[in-house]
Amino acid sequence: MERIVVGTDFSSSSEEAVRLAGEWARNYGAELTLLHVLGVPELAHFELEQPIREHRVLEEAAHEALDAMVDHILVGTRVRTAIVRGRGQIGASAADGIVDFAEEIDAD
Repeated sequence: MERIVVGTDFSSSSEEAVRLAGEWARNYGAELTLLHVLGVPELAHFELEQPIREHRVLEEAAHEALDAMVDHILVGTRVRTAIVRGRGQIGASAADGIVDFAEEIDAD
């Protein structure tokens, strides 16, 4: 196992998944990617400027939250963080974004 991807929505449940993925990464000497999928608001298709501004604020907050998780949960783990945008399709989920990302980086 060389590359592990774990998604987070910053809930307590995902925090536990991050903790477990960190243990696996340390045990296997793998690189862990801590991933957050940002949803694409449906209104973005209609009102361009406001959703873009809101999206930037959400992305900045997500970066800060990912960094905090690394500092508090993943100490001693070889980790990188990533934020991807959701597919923007009706019915697409964060899980779709996680799977797409994992395939893209050839995660185990």
